[in-house]
Amino acid sequence: MPADRRVSTGSCLSSLITGAGSIKRQVVVADSPANRARSIAKTMDLLADTVVESFCDPDPAKRVAKMRETEGDIEFEMFPLISWLERRRSAETSVLVRRRLANVLSEAVACASSDIPEYVGGIVRPHTPGRDFSQGARRTAAMSVTAKMVAASLNDGAEEIESEDASKSRRPKDKRAAKWEAGGNSDRSLKDVFLSPKEWAEREGIAAKAVALEARLRRWRKKNPLNGGFRELANRLPREPQFAYSYAVAKPHIDALKAPRQSPGERRAKPSR
Repeated sequence: MPADRRVSTGSCLSSLITGAGSIKRQVVVADSPANRARSIAKTMDLLADTVVESFCDPDPAKRVAKMRETEGDIEFEMFPLISWLERRRSAETSVLVRRRLANVLSEAVACASSDIPEYVGGIVRPHTPGRDFSQGARRTAAMSVTAKMVAASLNDGAEEIESEDASKSRRPKDKRAAKWEAGGNSDRSLKDVFLSPKEWAEREGIAAKAVALEARLRRWRKKNPLNGGFRELANRLPREPQFAYSYAVAKPHIDALKAPRQSPGERRAKPSR
């Protein structure tokens, strides 16, 4: 972790106990997953200040309610981020991000429900020399360290998301596929085009049968491992198709899926003489 992001419990205790004023948090509704990640990171970075601010109310139940609002705001903001992670990363990654946020927020709620004399009135009171910090203040400082580490991770993740999205948008299209989209859709023009099953299904008007086409082509590939009609895609993103197939290979399967489905009675019927 970079030096400017390194934090310790001791430094957080000093900041929380020696009186840097309370900072009011605002929920920023952002459009992109990267901006949502940065907005959540900002909230996490100021989470200890939000706990201190909650002590404006002497009622622990109302302090907890305030922190629950913060928890709800973050759950709302994280939806596009989690959706992006589920599409581009493994399921374990999105679960890990959720768990980290949930653990820190749960600890913040517990801190708000504690008796912390240093925070009475919603401000950090000067520390009396020779007097030990309360258990609640120590717990809040430890929570702040974890929250700032999560914030740093979210900011790093936002940069990765933007970089990956930009790279994907700049990825050049297959020239022959582009020509086909422009109208040159003869079998001859598609001779050397390799597309994923989903792309073939969409271009052939059977998008609803993309899964069936992928299953057919997968079975064909396993039976014909040395055939040059498929290619493994290099530099693909997580959850993107692993293989692309030529038009010559895909077409018979596409035609089969386009053909009208016979009823059981029609399949059993004998041909007339």
